[in-house]
Amino acid sequence: MEHISGNFKFADLLNVLRFMKNLIFVYIGYLLLASIHEAGHYLAGRACGFKILEFRVGIFRWEEAPGWGLTWKWPEPFSGAVKGVPNKPDRWLRFRFLLFILAGPAFNILAGVAVLGPTDRSTLNGTLALLSMASILMGLLNLLPMRKGKRKSDGFQIVDAIFGGQNFRRVRFAVTFLDSATTIRDLMHTEKWNEVKTLCEKLLAPSRNLTQDEGTDKIVSSLTAALELAHRNLTIGPAALEAALLPCEPVQQASAITG
Repeated sequence: MEHISGNFKFADLLNVLRFMKNLIFVYIGYLLLASIHEAGHYLAGRACGFKILEFRVGIFRWEEAPGWGLTWKWPEPFSGAVKGVPNKPDRWLRFRFLLFILAGPAFNILAGVAVLGPTDRSTLNGTLALLSMASILMGLLNLLPMRKGKRKSDGFQIVDAIFGGQNFRRVRFAVTFLDSATTIRDLMHTEKWNEVKTLCEKLLAPSRNLTQDEGTDKIVSSLTAALELAHRNLTIGPAALEAALLPCEPVQQASAITG
């Protein structure tokens, strides 16, 4: 009986190992499909002049400052992301943003069709066919407008941008601020407080119709501090240059946009 029991335990162990092997293969397949998806976002972002801050697929992450590394923070090992900042708030911003978001699902769908379309079904490898269909499915699912907490699907962001929703208006607000930050700093250096006041009031105006989030709050705080400093200097005279520069320090902290 001990010999039979031992055989059963060994067989169970083999089954567990096979199951783990299958899970690893499934995860590798997911990383491949996610890489195609995020590569679409990345390449479109670069083509549209975005500054790329982060590229992540599963546990593998590249960031502008530290470079490549690993991340284990849940649920990042089972997702992907590209963070980028549009370069200017011109009339093409919506178009460039839509290209950036659409490129991920488009790359998935095109990659799947490219393999399945011209290939002879009789010679197509089963695993390759499965990955191709999964790639198309991933692209289509990402086009569905879904949202859970702070996480938004590509489809949600596309619909939001087309109809000028809160998400895209926050993007435009952040990009406009970043584009004007150097001007505000230069005006403070030269103590042109009337111009600082006018520009800050103009930049703050759209924030009244925005639902607040962390990035928007930082921008509003910086502009409000600069505006108060301008009012103070217009009424009681020039302040120290160091104090004038402080309100613009959080600029880069408010710059990230997730794709």
